[in-house]
Amino acid sequence: KIIHYSDSHHIAVYHKGRWYKVFMFYKDHLLEPCELQLQLDEIIRDTTPPAYGEEHLAALTAGERPLWAEARETFFRSGVNRYSLEAIEKAAFVLILDDEDFDIGTVSFIKSNYFFFYPILI
Repeated sequence: KIIHYSDSHHIAVYHKGRWYKVFMFYKDHLLEPCELQLQLDEIIRDTTPPAYGEEHLAALTAGERPLWAEARETFFRSGVNRYSLEAIEKAAFVLILDDEDFDIGTVSFIKSNYFFFYPILI
C-alpha cells in the first residue's frame, strides 16, 4: 500500500549508526542553507554511540517483505520504536553522511527481541 504524506518539515539523517530528525523549518519559514549546515556539523561531531539495534535498522527493510512486516508489527507497533520509524518514513528524504560499506549479511534481527533507537530531535 502506497501512502502519500503531506509536506514534510524534516529530513532523516543517518551518521555512524545514529538516526537524527532534522527540522527544515522554523516558525513556517524554510531554514537557510547555513542554518542546516550548522545542524549537520553538529551531527558529524556527535560521538554518542548508537542505541542497541539503531545502527542496523535499515537492514530490516532489505529482507523478505513478510519478515519485515512481521518485525514491524512485533517491534514497531508502539512507543519510541513506532515514533522513531515514523520519523524516518515521513521525512522529506533520508541523508546518509557515512561513506562506509555495510555488510548486512552478518546481522540477524529477526531473532532479536529489541529494536530500540532514539533519534535526536534537533
